[in-house]
Amino acid sequence: MRDVLKDSLNSIEEIYNLMVQNEVSFGSKISFLNNLKNNLDNQKFVAEDEVTLLQQADVTQIAIDLSQREVLYQMSLSVAARLMSISLLDFME
Repeated sequence: MRDVLKDSLNSIEEIYNLMVQNEVSFGSKISFLNNLKNNLDNQKFVAEDEVTLLQQADVTQIAIDLSQREVLYQMSLSVAARLMSISLLDFME
């Protein structure tokens, strides 16, 4: 009878240990999913904020900024073209 009780107690302990291991495993998975959800919520907030900023953008100011940047780009290309055309012979003069 004692052997049966002892075997039963050992079986119960094994089952308990398995349950604890599964609980830890589930806990870590739930923690991972919660972190993932928080990251997705943050990305959603940032995306919504960007959409709001784009919707509130002043089209006139954007056009002016684009025009200024285009002029700077063209000037940079012009300077680069002049620098590329300079050769060693130009320095020897």
